[in-house]
Amino acid sequence: MRTSPWKLSKDEVDALHRRRDAAGGAAFDSAWAELLDALREEIERGSDPQSDAVQALARRWQSLVDAFTGGDESIERGLYDRAAAYRQPRAENGRPIPDLVGYIQKALGK
Repeated sequence: MRTSPWKLSKDEVDALHRRRDAAGGAAFDSAWAELLDALREEIERGSDPQSDAVQALARRWQSLVDAFTGGDESIERGLYDRAAAYRQPRAENGRPIPDLVGYIQKALGK
């Protein structure tokens, strides 16, 4: 059970680690890194989130998210909230990062 909107419980963190390991560990991490690089490229190109290329990436994203969260939407939302919380101070300090989560959420219709 979530203790706050920004923090996962120890049990949730442990479950995420187990799912990551079950999904392939380092290979799972590599799949995420490749996907994030591809998403950054689409953002830099100015690709519409509804384009075929981005929709294919969105399907890969959701598959990885589901593997990582076990399909638990509250954990998924918590991870998205945490990503937004991470981006905000970076932008405020003049070190913005691309809004990959916002972009993919548009692609997923969330």
